[in-house]
Amino acid sequence: MKIVIFFSFFCLVLWSCSNSNSQSKDKEQKDTLGLTDISQKIRKNPLNAELFDKRAAIYWSILKVDSAINDAIIATRLDSMNDDYSLHLADYYFKSIKIQDAIQVLQKFLERKPQSLKALTRIGKYFSYLKDYKKAKEFIDKALTINPQYADAHFVKGVILTETNQPKQAINAFMEVVQYNPEDVEAYMMLGLLYQELNDSIALQYYRTAANMNPKDPQAYYNIAFFYQENKNYSKAIENYNYILRKVNKSYSNAYFNMGYINMMYLKDYGKAMAYFDSVLQIEPQRVEAVYNKGYCYEMIHDYTSARSMYIKAKSIVDNYDLAVEGLNRLDKK
Repeated sequence: MKIVIFFSFFCLVLWSCSNSNSQSKDKEQKDTLGLTDISQKIRKNPLNAELFDKRAAIYWSILKVDSAINDAIIATRLDSMNDDYSLHLADYYFKSIKIQDAIQVLQKFLERKPQSLKALTRIGKYFSYLKDYKKAKEFIDKALTINPQYADAHFVKGVILTETNQPKQAINAFMEVVQYNPEDVEAYMMLGLLYQELNDSIALQYYRTAANMNPKDPQAYYNIAFFYQENKNYSKAIENYNYILRKVNKSYSNAYFNMGYINMMYLKDYGKAMAYFDSVLQIEPQRVEAVYNKGYCYEMIHDYTSARSMYIKAKSIVDNYDLAVEGLNRLDKK
């Protein structure tokens, strides 16, 4: 029998965008962000690259992706030697999943300013995302040759080493990051994840550091709880999941989900497990894993009618959801 557990690792986040706001709400938002004002300034001074760069940022913040990219392109053409303008344009392309366009922007910029640490590091990050680690390493090595203490380059180096299964070297790289930039929360998170993969409790130290630095983000607290869960200290895991819900984010569904999992798989308290999965479904009604696991709980208490209903519901959410199909097949044999 199979069940579903959830654990989220730090990763690169791609933004998906929507332009479905109503016109009245859109106008109000534009005015609040100063879009109307900055557009008037651009009309009076159409050669000011900084104004276009600022308006691009506003467009991006309200999910007007094409408008943001268009303004960023204008800013780079008006001032081709400004690092930030090219980096902003590249980032907009990257977050729009136009990776090759992002790379092309930075390659052209590096022809003009080959010593730009920001551009070298960013293009290394993009090649790493494409899993072209050889090319990524070339740019990162060049950045670190120019400045061996450049924390951002060490971070990307750490990512490359992590993804190419070199955990000890990756740890060294992220240690360099926090040495040169002690405020880098993501580096502490990565150190925690790497030590957790090695099943080393020092991971907790790095997660706690990240949590203290960013107490409103539940991810570090969640990773602490999951470390205890993986090491079969279920009481400490549940204590930390509950802390998230009490102190950080009462709607953090992953905490409910994993408490449901612990009660389902290890404590065999199927009633309590279902209550936690119900909490998940109140927040995420279409979360198929929670529906399936609730069905599994029903199956374990021999309520096969309810179990079948949950498995069918899971299949309706995700067509031919494998675990639900397997569950239904099990029930057919009972």
